[in-house]
Amino acid sequence: MRTIPCEIVTPERVFLRDSAEFIVAPGREGELGILPGHTRLLAQLVPGNVRLVKGHETRWFVIAAGFIHIEPGAVKIVTPEIKEQ
Repeated sequence: MRTIPCEIVTPERVFLRDSAEFIVAPGREGELGILPGHTRLLAQLVPGNVRLVKGHETRWFVIAAGFIHIEPGAVKIVTPEIKEQ
């Protein structure tokens, strides 16, 4: 299965560099589902859960709002606070 590189950053550091088959983020207008090849998008995120799915593994993170920048070949999430669940 194809994957898309994902980077999650805070003002202090790069929190995560990984890849995923599917990414879900809490957008202002509802959940955003991102697959490899997704169209370009810049969106505001609200506090909530981010999920990265690869194979049979799902990683969960809690963010305190932020922004997501999506390109067909990469996703970058910028948030002031994040915790892995």
